[in-house]
Amino acid sequence: MKLLKIGSGNTCNIVLHSPYVSALHAEMVLMDNGDIFIEDKSTNGTFIGQQRLRPNVETKVQRGDLIKLGDVELPWNQVPVLKTRGFKSIYNIGSSMRNELQLTSQFASRYHATLYIDQQDKATLVDNGSRNGTEVNGTRIPKDRPVPIKRGDIVVCGDEDITEMLKPLLPAGAAWLKPVGIGVAAVAVIAAGAFAAKSMLGGGEPEQPVQPVAVVDTAAQATSPMQAAPSSAASMDDYRSGVVYVTAKYKLTFKFDPPVFTDAVWSQLYNEGNRGEIPLSESLNYGSQYSATAFFIDNEGRMATNRHVGAPWTSLDQATAQNALGVWGRAMTQIRKVRNANDYNYNENLTGDAGVIWKLILLQASQNGNPSATALNGLIDQFKGAQPKLSGYIESIMVGFPGRNYTHVDEYDRCYVVKVATDEDTDLAILQMNTKKLPESVKHVFDVSSFYTDAIQPNQTELTWIGYPRGNNYNLDNSTLEPNIRQTKCSRNPTGRIFEFDSEVLGGASGSPVFDAKTGQLYGVIFGGRVGSTSYSAACQAKYLKKLYEDL
Repeated sequence: MKLLKIGSGNTCNIVLHSPYVSALHAEMVLMDNGDIFIEDKSTNGTFIGQQRLRPNVETKVQRGDLIKLGDVELPWNQVPVLKTRGFKSIYNIGSSMRNELQLTSQFASRYHATLYIDQQDKATLVDNGSRNGTEVNGTRIPKDRPVPIKRGDIVVCGDEDITEMLKPLLPAGAAWLKPVGIGVAAVAVIAAGAFAAKSMLGGGEPEQPVQPVAVVDTAAQATSPMQAAPSSAASMDDYRSGVVYVTAKYKLTFKFDPPVFTDAVWSQLYNEGNRGEIPLSESLNYGSQYSATAFFIDNEGRMATNRHVGAPWTSLDQATAQNALGVWGRAMTQIRKVRNANDYNYNENLTGDAGVIWKLILLQASQNGNPSATALNGLIDQFKGAQPKLSGYIESIMVGFPGRNYTHVDEYDRCYVVKVATDEDTDLAILQMNTKKLPESVKHVFDVSSFYTDAIQPNQTELTWIGYPRGNNYNLDNSTLEPNIRQTKCSRNPTGRIFEFDSEVLGGASGSPVFDAKTGQLYGVIFGGRVGSTSYSAACQAKYLKKLYEDL
């Protein structure tokens, strides 16, 4: 697969020179089977023949169709033909759900790269002009050029290490080499952005920010409550039963405080939960599916996980936030053009975010009983002066249980977010099963009353963590969900609310419990890691989870 950006902007794959062509006018996706889809992103529209396409909706086209972008015909001679013949296998890699290998890092492009296996079992990797590049063994590969790879090569797309993803796909050859000096110890995979914490190491080479490690799917029958197992009597299988796989979807929104419009106006466009917030345009791909880990902490089906899992919009990196707020600025620019032109009829060119805002303005004016130009100008000025903040809401959140067979996301069990820590340095949240009961299959809960709350000593207690790194890519074996179980130790004196430990964690491990398997005491909750001159992983201390729970 390949994504082509078409427009007047210099960064587009196909550049069209016309004042009626938007900087990003349309996107075209070329499929391996020859199918072609186009999606309008413009102000002046994209047409097939005389029919105008609906904005932000993919439409299937045929090579050679008469397609006009604004007033310019699509030059089909600039649309490449994908080379798909002569290959034994082709694997597409990226954040789009269409890819065989789905990436969940915010730094991954929708169609990031492609792996080709030819008839002679030779593998090549092509970076499809991705935003943040592809590295093989620490060297960034050129765009749109095949690069030979083999087992043992370390491959990173954006910031996501996909070496283990590729391992079963690459032809068998020499034995795998143990990775040395890999540049990624943990991957930020929340679609909206990475959480940047304060540096926890002093001196040496500059460190990269601590990043959350949540990634992507999940189910259990809730029946009778199960008594928490005694702290010293649980087996590893008991512990395993209480650690679940989390899959969720969320949307980013613009939030106004105080609200610019009345509840009556909001209710005409949005449900009760979203009143006062405008969802960002679907075309931005903000808010998508991600996954993480959670574990049971009481008999009423409550589970602990991370703040960036329960409310991912609270952990946006600065670049993502600025880009999203730029949407607001562009929308208001379009609306001001309507005012300046004295055209107060609903304009079909105002689509996407600008179209939504304009509808709200018209609805509010109508409700006020005064849809005059003066009233509309006043509302435009009021809205222009508003300063939106980025917020969001969870569309769905579900859990899956170890040892269960899953064939579809509908088989996962529903839950909801109960509480999220308000302090950004406390990356903790609490979920709860919709049934408000502990599922029958859970043999152990991490009892809040027995959490370890004393000072944690480095390199002393043997600790264990259980989680679902890489989501389905690692943990779904023949449709049976299974977590990773690994041993570790605290590596240095805790700093603030966190402690570091000697174990690399991957995306999807966010929310994993770190505990003493001999006593059952919870020491912390994994939230991320750092790479730089030193690589390590980090967890929030259990005593802060205890406080969050007690404040329910």
